[in-house]
Amino acid sequence: VAFSGGKAVSSERAALLEKEWGIIPFASDVKNIPGSQADTIPPTLSFRVEVVRSVKPVSEQSYEGMKKLSGTRGLDIETLADGQIVYLIGSFITYESAEHYADLLIRNGYREAKVVAWLGKKEIPVETARQLFKSLE
Repeated sequence: VAFSGGKAVSSERAALLEKEWGIIPFASDVKNIPGSQADTIPPTLSFRVEVVRSVKPVSEQSYEGMKKLSGTRGLDIETLADGQIVYLIGSFITYESAEHYADLLIRNGYREAKVVAWLGKKEIPVETARQLFKSLE
């Protein structure tokens, strides 16, 4: 059964509508929506180490210091919906491994370093993530 506008239509009418609508690209519709961007990262649950959260970008010297400390784990910069900028290191499988790394950063002068949880590109409460991991065990 074919539908158009929530109503059943004949197969002839459906074929005609398919020809009419089949030439209109979907991609142009996405480009016209301001601020729309596809989330291409699968929603993987991970613990990360937040080095700094601020409303302004950090100085070049601070950025280089964080980048050096991140090593091969990588340093990511995310801008949140409220405009705050978050500097994140790594993607850790367990809370404990992320906590160990955060402690290392604190000992190296980054007093604000802490463990945070992310589901894809969205931050979630750490306790929620810990409970999700426990339920998988």
